[in-house]
Amino acid sequence: MFVGLPHPGFSVTKMKQFSPSGPPVQPTDGPTLVAIPQWSTEPPTTSLSVEDRANLAQISTIVHFRRGDVIHGEERVNAIFIIIAGVAKSWKILENGHTHITGFFFSDEFIGMAERGKFIESATAITEVSAYRVPVIALERVILNNPFLSFQMMAKILHRMRDLQRRVYLLSKKSARAKIGYFLKIMTIQQSVHDDCAQRLYLPMARIDIATYIGISPEAVSRGLRELAITGAIAFPDRHHVEITDPALLDQIAADLRSSRR
Repeated sequence: MFVGLPHPGFSVTKMKQFSPSGPPVQPTDGPTLVAIPQWSTEPPTTSLSVEDRANLAQISTIVHFRRGDVIHGEERVNAIFIIIAGVAKSWKILENGHTHITGFFFSDEFIGMAERGKFIESATAITEVSAYRVPVIALERVILNNPFLSFQMMAKILHRMRDLQRRVYLLSKKSARAKIGYFLKIMTIQQSVHDDCAQRLYLPMARIDIATYIGISPEAVSRGLRELAITGAIAFPDRHHVEITDPALLDQIAADLRSSRR
């Protein structure tokens, strides 16, 4: 279960159906989901609107974390966290004692995953982080009475699921260069929520964190990034930013095509 879902006692069959242009629709006898308003060409953004933020602010507290602070551990989910500003990572200690990075999170994203009411991983602030701490009971009450916010929460959960699918595809890549290229594409997608043309990526995470996330050594990450810069696909304006200078070439590299220019 994702942390975006209310506590285990919550059922989708309890969610009120609604009509965007009329009164609420009475639930049917079978399992139902909230009716989804249609959109013309593009799916809805996962970025929180001003109204969404106001609704969350009424039921949440704003918490602040310094760099390196633990946001949550593998504990009972009494509240969920939505990043307002900053970057965080999720991680889990494996049976062999090694720490495995499972995700990176930016503003407006949920942090972490849970199962049976308990977080299955921990989360730490990479930079200074401000976040909404939303009690799950209060969140359930709000989304039951606010179908559009409920839909927004569901969109965020699906967004997280897509992130996990992309990572599975990333780990299937054979070459380190393709893994790094695809990692940069994932970061582009995540940061494009607020910038439709996110060609300048903010990467404050350590090389070792990137390495454990994509399944190669830190040395291979540094070497691969240098190689991508030499090809002209990316550039480094400063220590924590990567500029995508040739998106088409990066696409070729991420796809591991032999026709990639050198």
